[in-house]
Amino acid sequence: MRKGISNLRTILVFLAVWIVLNESIHWTTLVMGLVLSIITLLITNTFLLRGDYAGFYRIRIRTFVKYVLVVIGQVFHSGFKAIRRILNGQDTVTIDEFKSGLDQDLPLALLATAVTLTPGTVTVGLKDSTLLILRFKDSPSDTASPSDDWKPLSIESILMEERS
Repeated sequence: MRKGISNLRTILVFLAVWIVLNESIHWTTLVMGLVLSIITLLITNTFLLRGDYAGFYRIRIRTFVKYVLVVIGQVFHSGFKAIRRILNGQDTVTIDEFKSGLDQDLPLALLATAVTLTPGTVTVGLKDSTLLILRFKDSPSDTASPSDDWKPLSIESILMEERS
């Protein structure tokens, strides 16, 4: 019964996305969206996902809101610094490794996404909780780690709260 309610919620979310993408609430749009939602859920559950992925990839709303607010703040902060660097011709880049204390896929993906969303930094690789980060350097002699310029530790601490 509980799985059926979860599946119904998922189908309704898929249907809502379908309606938004089609920009129409015609009966054919609804039927087509419903059919495609059911097919997508069946294919996903049968071939792609094993186990209780809804429980495994769950994140509390409070944690998510904190994550979004911190990322938005860092995007603006780093954006202004990146603009200054570009205007001053400081376009030297480096690739750094950032060893994360996170050990689950979802928090690591959220951390990598936050790095990539932040101007001046891009996650170019992720292996065994280590992120490879392409980032601007302040000068060619700059040897500072990414945590000195961009604060992955603040996002990492928010995502670690989810585990406790």
